[in-house]
Amino acid sequence: MAWNRERRIKPLCPKSGSYALVTGGSEGIGLEIARVLATKKWNLILVARNVKKLNKVASEFKEEFSIEIEILPMDLSVPGSGKELYNKVTNLRVNSDLRVELLVNNAGFGAFSNFAEEKITQIVAMVQLNILTLTELTHLFGKHMTERGRGRILNIGSVAGFAPIPLAAVYSAGKSYVNFFTRALAYEMNPHGVGVVNLCPGATKSQFAKRADMEESLLFKLPGFVQSSRAVAEEAVAHTLGAAPSCVCVTGRLNQIFAILNPMLPLSFAMQAGHVLFV
Repeated sequence: MAWNRERRIKPLCPKSGSYALVTGGSEGIGLEIARVLATKKWNLILVARNVKKLNKVASEFKEEFSIEIEILPMDLSVPGSGKELYNKVTNLRVNSDLRVELLVNNAGFGAFSNFAEEKITQIVAMVQLNILTLTELTHLFGKHMTERGRGRILNIGSVAGFAPIPLAAVYSAGKSYVNFFTRALAYEMNPHGVGVVNLCPGATKSQFAKRADMEESLLFKLPGFVQSSRAVAEEAVAHTLGAAPSCVCVTGRLNQIFAILNPMLPLSFAMQAGHVLFV
């Protein structure tokens, strides 16, 4: 199959009916991405499990930014939830010209422990949310973007996906999938006018570390490694909405240095370093 050459894509600005859909949009990086988009007058569809938090965010954003916001409380770690979300968004379009022109697949979680000791329900939920639902949403909404010749997809990967990490086997493998999947997709969709970006943050101040029981790990104690959710969000949005975005956005100077050096390191060394940082 002959591939088209990459072409320059125009910056993506919101038009009448343009919406950004952000999963995991009630806290952390997802909330800050939504906030940055709101400052740029993007209408929003926010998806998260906690309806109370979603209502609070929607109320604040409507008052501060004068934009349209839809909230869809959902647990995206449930099988079939991607299609369910797509159907709910489709129903929102019945009486409006609502179009999802920016998809932010941010929802995800990690668990850091011995694989054999993890609960199988948690492992399955992690794979479903971090991999399957992300892939399903990318396909469903990405198809319409390619047909329109306009849109962006921002998939949240991680520097943790650069190497297998002991005690984070499922999480690092899942993020590796997201990293490679997104980069391949960027090549496919570019000729159709759709920009696809693989965001790779490192340690970030958010609820992620608390949920993953990582707050005391070395990674979150090293000076200069931990970024704020707002800093990651601003870098991600600027990169994603710009003209002809490259498919990879590694945030933070130290993470960028690591991304450059990582392919040169023996895999055994990268695994050992990851183990030390994550425990």
